[in-house]
Amino acid sequence: MVVYNGNDTQLIKTSAVETEPRLQRWVDTFWCHRCKERSRAGMPYSCKNYTEGNLCKNCTRLFEAFGSCIWEWARTPDDPRLSMLTTNGLLLWGVDCDGRACCSRSGRWEYSGNNLLRISVSRDESLILGLDTSGRVMHCSNWNSNRWHELPGSPRLVSISVAGDSWRVWGVDFNGKAWVYLSESKSWEEMSGWLDHVSISWNGRHVWGVNNYDEVYYRSGIYGLWYLLDNGKLKKVSVSADGRHLWGLNEWSQIFWTCTYMLTWIQVPGHLVDICASEDGMKVWGLDSAGYVWGFSCT
Repeated sequence: MVVYNGNDTQLIKTSAVETEPRLQRWVDTFWCHRCKERSRAGMPYSCKNYTEGNLCKNCTRLFEAFGSCIWEWARTPDDPRLSMLTTNGLLLWGVDCDGRACCSRSGRWEYSGNNLLRISVSRDESLILGLDTSGRVMHCSNWNSNRWHELPGSPRLVSISVAGDSWRVWGVDFNGKAWVYLSESKSWEEMSGWLDHVSISWNGRHVWGVNNYDEVYYRSGIYGLWYLLDNGKLKKVSVSADGRHLWGLNEWSQIFWTCTYMLTWIQVPGHLVDICASEDGMKVWGLDSAGYVWGFSCT
């Protein structure tokens, strides 16, 4: 392998790193300037630019995907405190601590409804759904009118995710059963699988969920089968609208990211209780335990 450290480049045998004490002592001096990972655990290291310094393999992947902004989360002082947040791919939506649905539009927050726990919105805002404190699926036909009514024939749900094109809605009921709403027939169908939380892409073809054992599952639309990811235990997942970026949170509120062509979870510094990404995954919002919104945006 080629090893670059500081201004020194060496060509060494990979097997020698496992057997030669002198090389081992040398490798033990390597460390990541971002996450502080040291020695062989972070190999292969890279140097993307002089500002970042040496990066371990995981930080290198984060830098290649998002640049240095992945480590530059910032909080907007004027944002309200929220109990949950989501996005329709374009705007940030959520539910505030008073149970009102809210949306950040043109630098100001708009409010609608009450007694809500969760909200999910299609890209064109033609389908705005929320869950109230009893699990009823509430529909807002006109955001500005502040009129919400129960969606007929809906099961009581604890998690809901609206596709960006509004043709599919996935939900999970109190017993962990998965459901899907078909807009063409305006009806709910019971699906296979047992989940606690679900998140879907813009076209509904990428369905991600976690169950009561914190296992992560993937399904290709309503006609696919559930596949278990054999790495990572998470409480919550959120997929970007394009289906490429996947964010997750574990029981300790630690943050993880992966992409669909890699599917290896990489820990991101910080702690959050909720997270979502824009439709191309280049803008990310998170919610801390105090209800404050944090985020970063890639240029």
